[in-house]
Amino acid sequence: MDGRGRVFYFASWAGMALGLLLQAQRFPPQGLEVLLYAFFVLWALWALRRGPKVAPRLLLHLLGAYLLFELWRVGENWPLAGFFTPALYLLAGFAYPPWSLGHLLGAFWGGVLVLAPLVLGRNLDFWPHFAVSQVILLSLTFLLARFREAHGQMRFWKEQALTDPLTGLLNRRALEMALEREAARVERGERPFSLVLVDLDDFKRVNDTHGHQVGDRILKEVAQYLVAHVRQGDLVGRWG
Repeated sequence: MDGRGRVFYFASWAGMALGLLLQAQRFPPQGLEVLLYAFFVLWALWALRRGPKVAPRLLLHLLGAYLLFELWRVGENWPLAGFFTPALYLLAGFAYPPWSLGHLLGAFWGGVLVLAPLVLGRNLDFWPHFAVSQVILLSLTFLLARFREAHGQMRFWKEQALTDPLTGLLNRRALEMALEREAARVERGERPFSLVLVDLDDFKRVNDTHGHQVGDRILKEVAQYLVAHVRQGDLVGRWG
């Protein structure tokens, strides 16, 4: 996860804590409700310690149960719980692959929350808006997950097409594309660039004497050395 990803990840946790605090301040828990609040907080902290890859699965059912608990607890103010339902669908999207059974758990909890006001006999003035919003949120989350999956596939195949599988360096096609960009930049009057070609002396003898596995290991070590010792912004690739 990059720096911006970490910022948003911890911002989501801070928002979750703030939402819990606002809800407890507006509707102070009483009796057994205090213990349930403590359980929700401890579970969330435990999920946080498991990291961003595991936490969504640990939080999905917790958040669904918490929203159902709040919907029951606050009585006729139950529509306030609806403000946090988007997080339920997004957690399902992050926790499970698109169109999987696990992904449908978000729809399950959404259906439970939509039916709860009817079962509990709450004021239904806002219920149609709430029900329709859940359908929209669920649909948008499924689309977002599908686009995310497609973007990941495109990125994977792009990397496969432009990367040497042995060394992980840019391959010849990627280097040719970079050369075209650099040549166009120079033609616009910007600073020239340098192209350095490196050849390993007697490398065929290494393969013949010690085998291709040793040769492959040497290529990887040379590639790592070059990447570690060029300037930021320079490109290293495998031409041959």
